[in-house]
Amino acid sequence: MMKKKLKGGAEKLRLKKMINFKAVANDPKQKKIEFGLDRSNKVFVDDCSTQQKQQSCSVKTVENNPSMYSTAKNQTEQSSVSCSFSLPEVEEHIAAEKIYSFVIPKKSSINQKMDFMKQHPCQPTVLHNVSWSLFKLYNREDQRGKPILRKWLTLQCVKNNEVKALNIYAAVESHEISKVHICAVESYVKASIEERIHVLKQVFEIIKFLGKQNLPYRGTGDTEGLYKMNDVNINRGNFLELLKFTAERDAILRQYLDNAILSSKKRKLNMDQRQKNSKGRGSLVTLVSKTTVNKVIEGILETMRKHIREEMGDQHFSIQFDSTQDIGATDQATICLRYLNNTDIKERLFAVIKVEDSAGKSLYELLKTCFDKHNINFKNVIGESFDGASNMRGEFNGLQSFIKQQNENSIYVWCYAHILNLCICDTCDNLAAKNLFGFLNRLSTFFSDSYKRMDIWKKNQENLGVGVKKLRKLQKIGETRWWSREKALKWVFDGEDCLYPTIVSALDFICSSKKFDQKSIYEATSLKNKLCEFQVILTAHLFIKVFDSAGPTSSYLQSSNLDILAGWLMVENTIDEIGKINFDTIVVEAEKFSQNMNDKFTNFELNDSIVVEDKLPLIRSRHKKRNYDEMCSDEHIINPIDKFRVEVFQCTIDQLRSSFIQRFSSNREIIADIQYLLPKNFQYAKDNSLPESALKILSKLSSINHQKLVSELNHFSKIYDNIAKPLNSNTSKMYNDDDDDMFQDNEEFFLDWDKNDEMNLEVKGCEKSKTSNNNHNTKSCLICLQKLITN
Repeated sequence: MMKKKLKGGAEKLRLKKMINFKAVANDPKQKKIEFGLDRSNKVFVDDCSTQQKQQSCSVKTVENNPSMYSTAKNQTEQSSVSCSFSLPEVEEHIAAEKIYSFVIPKKSSINQKMDFMKQHPCQPTVLHNVSWSLFKLYNREDQRGKPILRKWLTLQCVKNNEVKALNIYAAVESHEISKVHICAVESYVKASIEERIHVLKQVFEIIKFLGKQNLPYRGTGDTEGLYKMNDVNINRGNFLELLKFTAERDAILRQYLDNAILSSKKRKLNMDQRQKNSKGRGSLVTLVSKTTVNKVIEGILETMRKHIREEMGDQHFSIQFDSTQDIGATDQATICLRYLNNTDIKERLFAVIKVEDSAGKSLYELLKTCFDKHNINFKNVIGESFDGASNMRGEFNGLQSFIKQQNENSIYVWCYAHILNLCICDTCDNLAAKNLFGFLNRLSTFFSDSYKRMDIWKKNQENLGVGVKKLRKLQKIGETRWWSREKALKWVFDGEDCLYPTIVSALDFICSSKKFDQKSIYEATSLKNKLCEFQVILTAHLFIKVFDSAGPTSSYLQSSNLDILAGWLMVENTIDEIGKINFDTIVVEAEKFSQNMNDKFTNFELNDSIVVEDKLPLIRSRHKKRNYDEMCSDEHIINPIDKFRVEVFQCTIDQLRSSFIQRFSSNREIIADIQYLLPKNFQYAKDNSLPESALKILSKLSSINHQKLVSELNHFSKIYDNIAKPLNSNTSKMYNDDDDDMFQDNEEFFLDWDKNDEMNLEVKGCEKSKTSNNNHNTKSCLICLQKLITN
């Protein structure tokens, strides 16, 4: 026999209250209180006699109708509690106070529904003719005894703060446990949740927009308070300003933001009255604070990392790692992953992490911790690209050495464009180069530091007709901006439209003008005299030759459509070209430049003392203690051209060649192996004319038998031309041979390729083939070949 389930204390209390309430309701001496709606959605009072119906009406406490709040608040339920009053009193009160029925028309507009909600709850604070405890009436207690306001409760037909009703407490409590009320509460909570979801969606969109445009989120600390949101004279930062802009076009967001601003103002007023200083929002949750923004950004970050991790799977990948110091003097490192997703190569920024110790071992631990946290196998790293700092490329204590301990076949690659530019920087370390480029940088800053000098620069450039197509400014030289040296040099000294005459003319005007102070005049005179020295002109033409030799190679190594072997051969060719630079040719070009400038200056209104030198001054050798005015028998005159040839020209060329050879010595074998995988070099595999050492490095790195790899390449090179042909070429042969079985077997393969009678590689190949205007050479692209093999 099953035992009867015992009722809990709370359930017993509810049943006791319900029994007491029903007993009072059934007492014939008491006026009846009924609940319900008739079919016309009007509140009714269930009395037994028609006379009582004519002499009574209801005071109602009502929630929202299900159709009331479709977009802003969704659906809520309607319920009622009725108490008896005389009909004349009710009609008089309704007429005086313009109170309408709680029933909302079925086709009411959003504005009507919003207005209806704004009028409730109606809870008078004083009632003269009843001894109700309004606190008990308007509040209920939760399980912890904490009072909770009954926001759904409205007292209607209250005239002169007097009502006539009995057993109101029991009626309210009974109503609160009714199904109608519970549904209404659930609908209201659901509407509130959806309202906040809508607000968060707008916050997400604004954050994504700011991130995409690379704009800062926040303003200054004292302007981000919501209580200052309506102050038009304050810039609250991009996020809050965009939020306010969006709210002006979004009714739900505008109402939510207005409520948040009001709550923030109340909190600020309360804190001021209590004389407390608080910069935070306390317990006020607005969903638009910096805390919410940071959580959203962290959520987006984790979602992106999860997506990258799922795309990458457990395959091999390579990494790019570099660090830099931000404006807050914090060293931060970026981690980029490069991997294969189906047939596409993906490069993704995975993390930005703080660097506390830049030693190779510490950077390795930083990487390993990041990978372990996101379940990435460090042993799958097969390639790493860093700069040439010792903590990165060190053979024993560099980051790449610790990575090789995890995977000995991983390859360290130093950006070749970076290496080439570092070679140029090596040649700029001698005294003559430092004087030249330091002088060019000072020229640039001399004009740009003053708007008066800049006006003189512009007027002279316009008057002389130099660079009339575009107003050009002198290029400043940055330490890590290698291209800036070449640009600054050529803009001043190279070509018929160089800026040399403009600079001399502007400096001469400043020297003779009374509008400038003594310091500016002195510096302008010094710069003008320096600019007219032949040694500066000769050094400039030497480096113009160097940049002409290395410039094309530097640009090619930075191009997206890079052939590795071609780039390597261009480096070798650059070394040869630098070795062929003729010193006598440089001297002749420098002298010709000086003569041309002197000829131009004859047509300018310049000081007669301005003469551009076309010869180096003679240099006399003397003993240290001898008087300079006395000649000695052992004193001899040094040829300045020979001195420049030895101390500047030869040092520059030798330094550049040795730097090229030293820095470009790594990864020679693997670069050579890769060339045999390019379709343009398949002829060597077809003819079995590969060198014995070919593909050995690739065989070792991929753990594939060398002979098997050579055999596979030989076989694939023979069928490559057939499978890479256009669709119409292959199908025409099938139709001519009338080989239906062959066409049926291969139809799906061929139809998957190009439909525009172009090479299959150009359509299914890399992104370069789609954007290079048919100039992309698919036979020199490993990515196109990889896509072909995969398909």
